[in-house]
Amino acid sequence: MKKLLRHLAVIASFGVGTIASADTMLVENLPKKMAAATGVVKGIGEKQLIIDHGPIQGSTMGAMTMGFNFLKSVDVSELAEGDEIAFLMKIGRDGSFRISALCKPSSDGDDCLQGLL
Repeated sequence: MKKLLRHLAVIASFGVGTIASADTMLVENLPKKMAAATGVVKGIGEKQLIIDHGPIQGSTMGAMTMGFNFLKSVDVSELAEGDEIAFLMKIGRDGSFRISALCKPSSDGDDCLQGLL
């Protein structure tokens, strides 16, 4: 039993870093059905960005690399692979995330995400 508990404790400690905590605060007063994150662009498609992102505020999703669809109103023409971005997302009824706005903290300021709300 002791060995099983120790094994479970090890598994739990590895899981801690993969789930966004309540401390993940990128913007204040994030509306319901919205999420916010920062990351690095890894790929740019016609309707999707591949982003290596950190924990997502407004969800329990931790850091990973994944694809996000974006709304037609989002201009990605100035983005390049390797760009650091901050982005807001709408959370769909099915739990999907769609980028609704983005900015580049390096040129738009570290708090650029707050201005997008």
